[in-house]
Amino acid sequence: MSDSNNRRLDREERLRAELFPEHQNSVFDTRKAGFVPVAIEYRKLLRYLTPPQVRILLYLLLRVSRAGICFPTIDEIAYDLGVAAKKHLRPLIADLERKGFIQVASSGGRTYYLILDPSVAITTLRKDGVIDDEHFLEINRLRGDLKREEISI
Repeated sequence: MSDSNNRRLDREERLRAELFPEHQNSVFDTRKAGFVPVAIEYRKLLRYLTPPQVRILLYLLLRVSRAGICFPTIDEIAYDLGVAAKKHLRPLIADLERKGFIQVASSGGRTYYLILDPSVAITTLRKDGVIDDEHFLEINRLRGDLKREEISI
């Protein structure tokens, strides 16, 4: 970890101790098992998803393997999300695929979901005219801050 990252972590730990003293042992430790990384760019893409789409994307992110694939059934998704009408899930999943967040494939009677890099959704939404110039610049600034390649369309 770099010195600047260590300084930021030290500062954040001091803030946590100062502002939330009663919860020092209640913080989820991301260094232990049970943690799933989520790309920071998603925070700039949330405005392009409906709340139900966000729930499904988050659910799939929580189920994904290191290879970027998960394969819950529609029944599992519906049960875990508390959705009574499974028929509403398929159009939401299709929307996530159309927007470039996921790719869906079937094999041997099972459906597989591939979580795509956020750059795919950014590119797709930009090409579709959903992301305007100003927000596209914001996204690319964030990507620059993250040392990720700028997206050009």
